[in-house]
Amino acid sequence: MNIQPDCMAKGRLGEEIDNQKRWRNLKLSRFCQFVDSNGGAVGLNTLHRSVAKLDDEIVQSLKEKTLNSLPYEDIKLLKKAKFLVPKDIDEVGLFRDWAYRVKNDTSSIRATIALTSRCNLDCSYCFEKGYMRQTPLDMSKETADNIVSWLKTFASKHDGQEISAYYYGGEPTLRVDLIEYISEELEARLKPLGIDNSFYMYTNGTILTDDLLRTIKNRKFQHLQVTLDGPRRIHNRRRGFKTGKGSFQIILSNIRRILSETYTKILLLVNFDQENLESISELLDIFVQEGVVNNIEFAFNPVFQTQFNTNHCDHFSLPEFEMYQAWKRLYKLTLQKGLSCKPLKIFQKGPCSFCRKSHLIFAPNGDIYKCIGFLGKPELKVGNVKDSFSKTFDKIEEQIALEPWNNPKCKNCAFLPLCLGGCRFHSYVEYGNITDVFCHKNLIENVELKLIEELSGAGDSDTCSLNSL
Repeated sequence: MNIQPDCMAKGRLGEEIDNQKRWRNLKLSRFCQFVDSNGGAVGLNTLHRSVAKLDDEIVQSLKEKTLNSLPYEDIKLLKKAKFLVPKDIDEVGLFRDWAYRVKNDTSSIRATIALTSRCNLDCSYCFEKGYMRQTPLDMSKETADNIVSWLKTFASKHDGQEISAYYYGGEPTLRVDLIEYISEELEARLKPLGIDNSFYMYTNGTILTDDLLRTIKNRKFQHLQVTLDGPRRIHNRRRGFKTGKGSFQIILSNIRRILSETYTKILLLVNFDQENLESISELLDIFVQEGVVNNIEFAFNPVFQTQFNTNHCDHFSLPEFEMYQAWKRLYKLTLQKGLSCKPLKIFQKGPCSFCRKSHLIFAPNGDIYKCIGFLGKPELKVGNVKDSFSKTFDKIEEQIALEPWNNPKCKNCAFLPLCLGGCRFHSYVEYGNITDVFCHKNLIENVELKLIEELSGAGDSDTCSLNSL
């Protein structure tokens, strides 16, 4: 996917010229969306990930298809940004080709490895304990070994250049021994083949032994995702230990230690709903006041209701529109306080793991899934590390064979390159299957597009910035 460089777009400047030859074979891209702003709009091309601030005259000409009124400079820049494309171009075909490339690219393999279904916290809104943790299960060393062998086979057969291991749970730090073992084995078995490794972890941040810290340093973990849901009084009510003891201070101390003793980045996740929304500003202030800001990136996630966390969500779930507005407000607040966050991340990552052949999730018993939300649902697995590799791979191909560009609900949507038909986990929760469309259009329109407008300072200048989002 081509990333457009920064550019300048100005209104009608200079002498009038005859543009007929320049515009008569052009059309507005079907993947363009516009957010109205003072004196114009912010435009986005979802396929090429290009963003532009456009003055009112340009927007009007694009929407009314009166391109002959635009000067050469504007047409040139709009073409460069792929807002204007040749009339005879098959944009759906371009999208389909890109989607196939993304789906079939196996150069970078991502393995999310759930080391245990056990957890030492009792979070009020957790949905995993409703099914994944009904029967506590730890990964055996034999299964860990089989996972490493399976990944080696995958990389060897499909020209893998890199394997990224993401340790997950339950709470993965309950099995520090397996974190070290799998990391060591992956490096030992793959390095001779010229295959690189990188390591990450999803953790609640409550356990940081000397052995684990040593592993994080020695294996050069890229980042750890840790969750804090507000200042101490709020976080402890939502994410306490099973004993009833609060976890806030332990997590904050461990974050400080990781940042002071390693080069590993902390992705600090805040799950929000009505219970903690108004207190999140206090949490951000704690990091600002203590100077714990370097190497931390904040992210925010609304608590979604499933059949397994209704108790909490019946009381605290935000209505859809309020959820979108809160999401936007939290990212803006974080930036205003001088903290790091990436509110437009959806435009960077593109299709999720489910849509990518090389992204796999391994359960503690060795079952293999295509979505982290599917863990613990045997009917959704694609195989097991003990099964025939080819049989499992055939099942992977079958599960990701969905083609949303042929779905009547999706095929004419400009946001299709961002979501590829929506979240399969949410489809399963909502409809009981992974094939029905769970549409994210409202989320993208109400949050990301508005954020593009507000974060770009639209209306303050006639500059057109085309960025990699």
